[in-house]
Amino acid sequence: MFAGEFASMTALYSAMPKHVPRPLSWGVFATGDRYFQLYTFHHFAKGRRPSISSLVLVAASLHSAPSSLSPTGKFGFEMTTYNGNLPQDNTWTEKWEEFYKNGMRRMMDLDAKARGESKELKRLEGDFFEKVVPRLLRPLEDTKKGRSVKPVLLHGDLWVGNAGVEEKEGANEEGNCMLFDSSAFYGHNEYDLSPMYLMRNDWGRECLEAYHRIIPKSEPVEDWKSRIELYALYVMCFVLIVQPSWDDEAER
Repeated sequence: MFAGEFASMTALYSAMPKHVPRPLSWGVFATGDRYFQLYTFHHFAKGRRPSISSLVLVAASLHSAPSSLSPTGKFGFEMTTYNGNLPQDNTWTEKWEEFYKNGMRRMMDLDAKARGESKELKRLEGDFFEKVVPRLLRPLEDTKKGRSVKPVLLHGDLWVGNAGVEEKEGANEEGNCMLFDSSAFYGHNEYDLSPMYLMRNDWGRECLEAYHRIIPKSEPVEDWKSRIELYALYVMCFVLIVQPSWDDEAER
């Protein structure tokens, strides 16, 4: 788990060192039962979330940095990374649709082990993977229409709780937006926005609108809302596994 996060943060730091603490080391304590990670120290402003403009600019910069392009040209990551304590399936794939399916199957399996198998989900699973996912993700890579998805480095768990405002002399009044606690992989940039969509408030909506003023929505644009909801399902699965009490909110 710690190796995955350290590799994630190292990749993010390489892409935008001004907005990520520099990873120094990770390892195991002499007792053998505890682990550690070391990063450069940064003083965060207590109780302040990044402004919408600063957060989306950092996210857009990450997704468009030349060093953020997948080194293999594929979707995935060099090792397993973790959302919380849940391992992501980062197996390299040629197609984004295939990568997303692998990830969702992993989350559904973990959900069944954590909360018990749902007969309703089992009944819907076939249509979800054979109809819904292809309908929404395959058009992104329709080569006949000149479309493709460029696998770029994603934070993997991009929400306001994993971003802070650094206080330092000479910084602008907004402060310097810093990202941490990454579970990185190379994927479709829009996926990284799904936690903001799940906020379902003005702040989240304004983040999405501001981001897409910098990086336009992928074609077909008319599928964007359904795509972001599809990506949000992955995030919801993760949250329901680690925080079952969120079930009522998920139904809403």
